[in-house]
Amino acid sequence: RPLGPVPGDRRPHLHVSLALPDPTAADTHRLDTLVAAARPAHMPYTVEVTAATAAERTTDR
Repeated sequence: RPLGPVPGDRRPHLHVSLALPDPTAADTHRLDTLVAAARPAHMPYTVEVTAATAAERTTDR
């Protein structure tokens, strides 16, 4: 028996966050389309596209 409540939510949820150097509304739409096609049908989701900070940017490819 657990000694307390089980952590987390009872319902699953997927959140995808992407940091880009110059995000646009089209980037959000593309990410949303990709996640909607790849996620399990029963799982609610959210997507977030933000501007990358200098520390997050890299020139390595």
